Amino acid sequence: MRGQLLQINEENAELIPFEKGEALLADRNNRTIPLLWMHLEHASPEEWGNLLTTLKLRDEDKTYAMQTRHFPQAAELAVGGLVLRMPLRISRNGVKKEDRLRYLTVIMLPQLLISRIQGQTSLLKRAGNRLLEDEQPAITSSAELLLYLLEIILETEVNHLLLARNGVAHLAAAAENDIDRLDNRKLARFHRRVSILAGQAEEKLFCLTLLASLLARGKAFDSMRPGITEQVDAHKHLLRSLERVQDRISELMRLTDSRSRQQTEQRLRVLTIISGIFMPLTFITGLYGMNFPSMPFLENRWGFWLVVCSMLGLGAGLITFFRKRGWFD
Repeated sequence: MRGQLLQINEENAELIPFEKGEALLADRNNRTIPLLWMHLEHASPEEWGNLLTTLKLRDEDKTYAMQTRHFPQAAELAVGGLVLRMPLRISRNGVKKEDRLRYLTVIMLPQLLISRIQGQTSLLKRAGNRLLEDEQPAITSSAELLLYLLEIILETEVNHLLLARNGVAHLAAAAENDIDRLDNRKLARFHRRVSILAGQAEEKLFCLTLLASLLARGKAFDSMRPGITEQVDAHKHLLRSLERVQDRISELMRLTDSRSRQQTEQRLRVLTIISGIFMPLTFITGLYGMNFPSMPFLENRWGFWLVVCSMLGLGAGLITFFRKRGWFD
């Protein structure tokens, strides 16, 4: 297993070896342990199952924690805790265009929080580093630690929203000056990123709503209710903001499509005009290309120039006609 294990007290937080943490987890039912946060990356199903066995969870609790389907979930554990599954956006090698959506599993027990995700994410490491650097107020329970984790994830989602909204606003401002500067590929990338964010926010809102319903039915986690209610309200606002950004992107994409159609129509109009001009000229050329012994102006020394002049005049007349009709506008 890869990840990090933090021991947190009222004064500070410190990293401790996994071996020491496993010993504390194995003995957690026999004595009081300090507040621990274990974050796991790339833990295999066997390793995950062994850890749940070490925690002495019941079979139904292990079933909740072992689920792998990509669907948000919030359930209360029989041993007195919670299990959450929510989407989390991660980046491969730090490249934003390769962002992928993975599901984060969080188990909250008394004095213990375990987070697991199949992939490497700097978000949770950054949350741990803040605790190590003592940038957060004192956290004394696993419930407060869970709320802190949810706030860090929300903060990152809001930052992604602001980046996308500012990027779309920049493209829209450029389009007001010159619509040809709108880049369809950039719009498509923004549309994909905002769609991922909207899907993540929608599923996370569903998870938080389930959690709020669980807290409303019981009294075990009364201290979490205000924080979860704030999270639900914040995600509703986030989702509405993302929908407005999506609408703006769709509007810009329709604008670029309309401009593209106009350019195509203009090109077809030019080709039609050119065809209309050269069609009678081609007819005259084909007519005088026929091999007959007797044809008008064939023996006349000025015949060639008369035909050429008549063709030029016909072409000029057609151009004048099309211009007056507004075909060149």
